[in-house]
Amino acid sequence: MKKVRDQSGSGGISGINITPIIDITLVLLIIMLVAAPVMNIPNMEVDLPEAYTSETKELNISISLGTDLRVAVDENIVPISELPRTLDRQLKLKKNPIVIVRADRSVPYS
Repeated sequence: MKKVRDQSGSGGISGINITPIIDITLVLLIIMLVAAPVMNIPNMEVDLPEAYTSETKELNISISLGTDLRVAVDENIVPISELPRTLDRQLKLKKNPIVIVRADRSVPYS
């Protein structure tokens, strides 16, 4: 296969050195990636609506089981014998609650 040579006869291989073009392209790409998030922020004030998550947390019932098999309902430690009555009272106070059970990994569940 023949190689493309200079017409001047110097014997060197003629072609375009693309290494500087790739370097400049990568630098411009990095500059664009860094500058793009800054450019998307509009310079105006926005009055955001209030979130209602604090009210929904109060409607939830959280039951926690520790490694020593102690039970806590909504951060109040309750004897295991009082758990059904405490849950009945919580269910009557809160409308359609979500019950979240958190147990330690070592608590047996069989």
